[in-house]
Amino acid sequence: MGKKHISRESISPDWLKLSALSGLSALNKNRLLEPFGSADQLFAASDQQLLDTFAGNRRTVACVQKARQVEIGFICDWLALPGNGALSLQHRDYPAQLKVMPDAPVVLYFQGRSELLSRPQLAVVGSRLATPLGRKITTELAAALCGYGLGITSGLALGIDRAAHQAAMEHHGWTVAVAATGLDRVYPTCHTKLAQAIRQQGVLVSEYPPATPVTRWRFPQRNRLISGLSLGVLIVEAASRSGSLITARLAAEQGREVFAVPGSIKSPLSRGCHALLRQGAKLVETITDIVEELPVAVLTVPQSGQTEPSMTASDLSTAVIDPILALVGQEILTLDEIVVRSGLTAATVSAMLLRLEVEGRVASTVDGRFQQLS
Repeated sequence: MGKKHISRESISPDWLKLSALSGLSALNKNRLLEPFGSADQLFAASDQQLLDTFAGNRRTVACVQKARQVEIGFICDWLALPGNGALSLQHRDYPAQLKVMPDAPVVLYFQGRSELLSRPQLAVVGSRLATPLGRKITTELAAALCGYGLGITSGLALGIDRAAHQAAMEHHGWTVAVAATGLDRVYPTCHTKLAQAIRQQGVLVSEYPPATPVTRWRFPQRNRLISGLSLGVLIVEAASRSGSLITARLAAEQGREVFAVPGSIKSPLSRGCHALLRQGAKLVETITDIVEELPVAVLTVPQSGQTEPSMTASDLSTAVIDPILALVGQEILTLDEIVVRSGLTAATVSAMLLRLEVEGRVASTVDGRFQQLS
């Protein structure tokens, strides 16, 4: 499938000026547009028409006047480069799932295959300080989701985000990376090669025009787009104050599904996921726990052997718990060692160790290993 490139001529300068206007939220930009329908009509209105429309609010008129003067030469130069493009809120290819948001970006800047933005996808996010087990679980679940024809959406961050993007590309899937900066830069810079691969096998997208720098508040702001583009959000490892919990909250507010992978009760990176589970998030042990909550119409049938079958509670007690207890009864093992020796998936082992800890049958040591209690 070829790339879809939208040139700078495909979007009017007025949309770019409104997008690049600083000091005004996406919500308020939408409020400016609402009476006029487009940036072109908004900017074409006289000052008197603006005063009549906005109940004599001269500050609003001044805001529009300021927007008309915004310099967009650098944006046009960026759009002229191959592979770069922009979609206005009015464009037919603007993702419908974002367009209904009251704070939808007035312009989406992209690099890569913009048509992917409207396809079924699931967000996978989590800690930047992910453990090896967390990355392993992310890889397994993201790969299985790709087998169902879903794209993997994340935020290009370290840890879980990186593992999710890489798993999608390595398992013949596609991925969407939502940036919190302009797309003329990559943050973190160590993900330059990853971003280049995503441009080829997916799409990078941002509501921020080129030259927008790294600013802390923009990261939670962009999370609404990660959840908004997706059918649901899967959280793998999150501390109690993790930014991933913001994404989960936004997903719930947007009517999206929220999924969480449990972990050890002794791990700080489990606290965020456990808090979500207490609030009603769907506990994930296998890929089936995710896909059974999604609309059948958006899923494709995976090839044989691509996904792990669902297990009942009785199956788990005999086929999973007994082997784990046997292993930790012989010696003290790490999570990764239990996964390797048992032959079970990381997600299943993590879920069962949590259950065994809660039941008082297994304990974790200060260095993160597990042992059976007598």
